[in-house]
Amino acid sequence: MSVTVSEIRARYPDPKTAIYHGSFPLSPLTRITGYCVGGALCLYRGHTTEQFPSKLTLSRILREANPDLTIDESKRMAHFIVCANDLGLFDRAWEGLEEALAWKRGGSKSESELSHPESEPEPACV
Repeated sequence: MSVTVSEIRARYPDPKTAIYHGSFPLSPLTRITGYCVGGALCLYRGHTTEQFPSKLTLSRILREANPDLTIDESKRMAHFIVCANDLGLFDRAWEGLEEALAWKRGGSKSESELSHPESEPEPACV
């Protein structure tokens, strides 16, 4: 099933950040109604319990959506998507998801570099 970010965004247009409060990762309301950019992909693909997937889970779902992704590339791209989303940089997270869905082995782009403007460094998070 080939999917585009435009299709996902049309169905899930309002991602949220995963804001942590103490030991509870999300408020009950956000947990029920919210989703992040990676969660939008998961929900679109029928993974209804993954509104806020971990980087590891998102990496696996990215490989399901795009079998051309290597394990290392899917982990790197999942990290980029989650970090951008958690910083509230939703457009950057959507760009990262678009890159992951379009990634091809041996393509003209570097396999270890997401395309983004030089003036905007890659989001940093843990």
